[in-house]
Amino acid sequence: MNTRKYALAAALALIGLLTPISVWADSVVFDASGLFSDGSMLTGTVTADTTTGLVTAANLTTTGTTSLGPFTFLLIQHPVKGNPSLDTVGIFDASTVDGVSLVFPMLSSFGFGSVVPLCGNSPLNCPQVGGFIISDFFTASGPTPLTHGMLTPIASPEPSSLLLLATGLLGVGLLGLGRRFRRRIQLA
Repeated sequence: MNTRKYALAAALALIGLLTPISVWADSVVFDASGLFSDGSMLTGTVTADTTTGLVTAANLTTTGTTSLGPFTFLLIQHPVKGNPSLDTVGIFDASTVDGVSLVFPMLSSFGFGSVVPLCGNSPLNCPQVGGFIISDFFTASGPTPLTHGMLTPIASPEPSSLLLLATGLLGVGLLGLGRRFRRRIQLA
């Protein structure tokens, strides 16, 4: 009876590990950080869909001289409207009087695993200069450009590693069951 319970527990654990794999594999979360020209800082997260290469969510705030946010509404333009030569994703996140705009290279070109520069006040922060738009935060009084910033991927479990672990545990469990059955047969 105990062997059945162990086998059932192992099977349920395997199903539990395999079920969310598609969710983990389809998106990557990045830590967003940056410094604006007035000394304010950008913090928050940006989530990207690895299938389409586009941003699907963002939760951004500015702190310091000007505190704004959290900004969660997204308007994403690819390529940036009016600038077809700029191969970037733009997050333009705004209320009626204030917001933050971030322009950065396509995340898919970085493989979703490395640090991605945010285009700051200098075109040197972007791989393409044509039709350049700077990242900034803006209020009713005007924009404040981003001096520099980056998106850093947040480590998450790799589905393939979890699958390998789950199948290894299942194999060990089945090996133990086989030994118990052999002992019972020998004793009989």
